Amino acid sequence: MMAAFAFQRVDYAAGAYLASQSERALQMMAEACSATAYYGFHGGFDDHVTMLKEDAAQAADKGWAPLKEVRAHAVALWRDGGKVKWKSMRNCSLKITEEILALATAKGRPMKPDNAERTIYEWIRDAEKHTG
Repeated sequence: MMAAFAFQRVDYAAGAYLASQSERALQMMAEACSATAYYGFHGGFDDHVTMLKEDAAQAADKGWAPLKEVRAHAVALWRDGGKVKWKSMRNCSLKITEEILALATAKGRPMKPDNAERTIYEWIRDAEKHTG
């Protein structure tokens, strides 16, 4: 919105300059510069957009934090039982699905039962890949 205002002022300044109204042109350019500086457009970088992206990333991390706890619990169940208790990673994901669904709901990030087994399996598989 503010960028549109700034461009409008630049357009007005160009029109004023062409109409030999140099004071008006200078005023319009000053308003355009003020608008862009206020909203963080400096040297080709949009600081305002960068700030918004950082805020969005923090909000996403906060929103996904409960599910990260659920994921850690699923991986811990796999590691506690290992191959002695579970025939395979897939077997583990099938057996713990109900517990993980209940935990996710309790943490405020319910999972869809349709994909839960596959998701849990992928969590376990990825954890094993990263630990060697």
